Parts: sequence; structure tokens; C-alpha cells
Amino acid sequence: MGWEIPDDDVPDEEVDVLYLAGQRPPEEGAWLWITTADARRGGEFTALFLPRTRPRASGGDVLLHVAPGRGEGNVEQWPVPSARVRVWAVAAGSLILMAGWDRLDLDGWPERVRATAVFAVGVLRELQEHGADVRARDQVEVEAAAESAAAGFPGLPTWVTAGVIAAGCCRRGRAPGGRTPLVVVAVLVPPGMLRCRCRAAA
Repeated sequence: MGWEIPDDDVPDEEVDVLYLAGQRPPEEGAWLWITTADARRGGEFTALFLPRTRPRASGGDVLLHVAPGRGEGNVEQWPVPSARVRVWAVAAGSLILMAGWDRLDLDGWPERVRATAVFAVGVLRELQEHGADVRARDQVEVEAAAESAAAGFPGLPTWVTAGVIAAGCCRRGRAPGGRTPLVVVAVLVPPGMLRCRCRAAA
């Protein structure tokens, strides 16, 4: 299967992202919803194409946007066939740009973006497991959201503090309920949104 993008509905059949290597992306670009991302090079890396018409995603999803490589200022098409790739995370009604490349080799772009995709999937999963509300039931029109994407990670209501690790808030090194807090939570969730209750529970 190549760049077979549906017009209206998300297809049932996943595409192997590695199989897209070497194939020129469509001129208008394509959105892919990552379903599996193995950290091992050559491992499983699958996605579903979002439709051409009003593609949407939900909180907790990780997306790829792949288009032909562009020259300076994103105006002229790069003379050597290449891929322009963006990795987006969806949370709290917003798209968060995790990383982007303007001109990746057509044969190698899936492996270049794999690590970022794995990281984004893991971060969103762990945030949800630790109580963060990414608004998984809310759908986002991804093209409009990408154009108006704000810098930084949105505030996510939850009970794990942003300073649990970085500021040593929890001297016992655990979150409420005995769970170990995550470094990624301390890095990505803004301070002030959350409160540590470990001392109260002591």
C-alpha cells in the first residue's frame, strides 16, 4: 500500500509507515495517525491515513504530516525529491509540534522520525495513566489546529505536580498512591496547574 488517502473516512486497514519510504508524498501532503511505534529500528511502525476532507484527531493521538520537501521559506519545491515531516501530539484541543524536518531523504525518513514518534506516544500514554486529562473525547480539526498551533505544551488538569522531581516536592520519591512520578511529566506539564499531595498523605 502506498499513499492511498481516503476522501472522507478513516480506513480500517493500517499502513506500514516503513513501506512509504522511497515513495514521493502527495503534493498536498498527508496526515497519518500513528497506531504502533516500536522503538527498535526496523520494528513495527504503523498508522492510519486521515481523510483528505476535514481530517480530525482526538486528544492522546500522535500524528505525522508528510509532504514533499520545500526550499527556503517553504515556498519552492526542493529540486531533490525529499520529504517534509512533522510529528504532532494532540492534547487538550490543541496540536503540539514535537519535531519537524524540512528535507529528509525519501528512503530514510521513517527511521529518522521514529524516535520522536515513540517519545510522543509514550508521553501522552504516561500522562493519561497519571491522571492528566488530554480530552480524549474531543475531536480537533487538524489542519486548522496546525496553522494556529501555540508554542509550548498546554496545561493539563491532574494531581501530579510539575515540580515533583525537579523541585524535590516529594521527598519520598513517590506520587500519591505510591506511584513513581515521571520525568516527562515534570518537564511537559506547566507548574501551577497541579498540586502534590504526598505530604498530606504521609
